[in-house]
Amino acid sequence: MKRLMVPVVLVAGLAACSSGATGGGQSFATASQLAAKIGCTGYSKDAQDPMAKESGSCSLNGQTVQVYVFASDSARDAMVKAFPGSWAKGPSWALTSPDAGTVKAANAKAGGTTS
Repeated sequence: MKRLMVPVVLVAGLAACSSGATGGGQSFATASQLAAKIGCTGYSKDAQDPMAKESGSCSLNGQTVQVYVFASDSARDAMVKAFPGSWAKGPSWALTSPDAGTVKAANAKAGGTTS
């Protein structure tokens, strides 16, 4: 019995370590799901962005937030690189706002990483 427990604990530990490889946090199927998770109000879906699968804007603590869902992490990274600023990102999603404090507050709810 002891021999089985060590590999199970090791596998569980490795799975926990690998979960943050794409920026951490949970993934979202739509930009509106991401907006809801961070507590944004007044979500409005944007016209199709060529870099994102879906995007939209909303308001958080009086600040505008742009939320994006991507087909892949590489597409997300290309967007973040193309438009420098304050970003939060997670598995195939990213968000930005002109206010860095708003990005940090949103990220705390979504569980990604900031840049």
